[in-house]
Amino acid sequence: MGAVVSTLRHVRYAAHHRKRKRMNLPLDNKPRKPPPPATPLTFPRHEPKDVSSYGADVELDILKLFKNLLPNAPFTPNYVSVLNLHVNRDLPLTQILSEQYLPLSLWQREASDAIVGLAGHSIHPPVLNDGSPGPEYEHYTAFVKELLFDNEDVFYTIERRKLEWQRKHVKLVHFRRFYQELHVVAGYWDTSLDNVTPPAQKTPPESPSTAPTPSVDTATPSSPPSTNPEHTYMGRRISTGSDLPPSFQHRLICEFIYPIIRAFGCHFDTPRTQPYLSLQTLRIPISLAGMIFRVPKERPTSDKESMEGPLLVIQTRPQTKFGDGEGSAAILDILKEVGCMLLIAQYRAREGKKEVIDNADKWFVTKPRWGGGTGLAVGQPLGFGSIDEVAEEKMLQHRVREKSDEPPTKKRTPGRRSLRTSKQKDGGLPKVGRVEKSIMAPTPKWDRRVKYLRIGKPDEDFDDIFMISCVNHHISILRLRVHEKYLDYILNGGDPSGQPWFELPMERSRWFDLFNPKDRREAMNGIWGVMSYMMRP
Repeated sequence: MGAVVSTLRHVRYAAHHRKRKRMNLPLDNKPRKPPPPATPLTFPRHEPKDVSSYGADVELDILKLFKNLLPNAPFTPNYVSVLNLHVNRDLPLTQILSEQYLPLSLWQREASDAIVGLAGHSIHPPVLNDGSPGPEYEHYTAFVKELLFDNEDVFYTIERRKLEWQRKHVKLVHFRRFYQELHVVAGYWDTSLDNVTPPAQKTPPESPSTAPTPSVDTATPSSPPSTNPEHTYMGRRISTGSDLPPSFQHRLICEFIYPIIRAFGCHFDTPRTQPYLSLQTLRIPISLAGMIFRVPKERPTSDKESMEGPLLVIQTRPQTKFGDGEGSAAILDILKEVGCMLLIAQYRAREGKKEVIDNADKWFVTKPRWGGGTGLAVGQPLGFGSIDEVAEEKMLQHRVREKSDEPPTKKRTPGRRSLRTSKQKDGGLPKVGRVEKSIMAPTPKWDRRVKYLRIGKPDEDFDDIFMISCVNHHISILRLRVHEKYLDYILNGGDPSGQPWFELPMERSRWFDLFNPKDRREAMNGIWGVMSYMMRP
């Protein structure tokens, strides 16, 4: 199955790269018309207030607050405070995760120095909770070596351009697709080579009376000034960051994470249908890029329960303007993050439970809807006959054709297309009649491919939810602790006032820039630590 998935990914990305090759990205040293101005980097930063700081006149009923939300209405701080969210920002990785799950300090050296320092030593990989061995030390050093490559060297390798002075081709094995996506995103965000040249001023012509008489021994005349009235641009950008397609941002973060999770035997998957967060009687749509699941050790023969988890979630957001911390854009952004993490908490809480399908025992899914009267079939024209006559005539025609040796004629009479019927289902009723007569139960909402498990849950009433959040070309690692009674509260309601479990403590790292090699390495250390924590035995 892994070979099939790898082949499908290869075919999909081969088509994508052929399409991107036709974009004709301009070279850095080719003057051209300037692109739109660069988009300034801004990040959402909203500080939630405590619930106790509000008065009694403020509505803090979670169901009533979200139910009365109007389209295009601004978000107020009440929407965050009603969740009793507490955020600790810009934390180092050692405060989000224990140091025993992060890569060793010896591993954080560059690959060449680490290999020399560990000559003659052996590092045994840890055992994961599915019984398989964890990633070896060579995996980590290979990842670090590729992530620390200079961007210019990588782009020269991807473009297959002729090397210039102090440039070299690099060997990309694990993160080649990530760098290919980074090269595309650089056409929108990378301003390191921006150089805009203003138009040259045209010298006014001199009058004949004041013009000096040229001498005979004058050298070659000076070059005429430029007549281009527009600015010229030299750089890498073809547009601005706010115009970056969301699919490019999605592929960038997924290709950065994929080699790391594959080292732990996990799989990245996107939901087949639109995911919804259950908030009592409300179903709120949630936007997410994908989820990470554990691959079962014994592969099933079908796609049923072919993934276990989820372990963590990935979310990308194309917005680039967030305003100040109290603005509606910043509040909406943190609501997207919290809603996505609560959705994963509800998914993990399905462990050991069976889906209860809504309205599965109602009369309209258990009893036939067909009245059985003497009228015509649904969709049947007048004068064609009753239901019994239609069924009897169609069955008789079908038996005559079975006994006849002549091939069926393809000639159709006018109007026969609308009277086309099925000869083997429901006695020859028209298609509209078969739909009306059919009885179907509601569609299940749980994904049949997933075996919902709380992998990595500590031996407490709390569950640790991790998310990788992406904004612009930066990522941040988030951790949220959710109590089981808190999940029961948002599903069934109640009065959580004064309860010790009514709290959502969130810890998040700083924003790591994927254009910065050192930030790429630190972000990889954080994702490595999250996977080590969730896959611990």
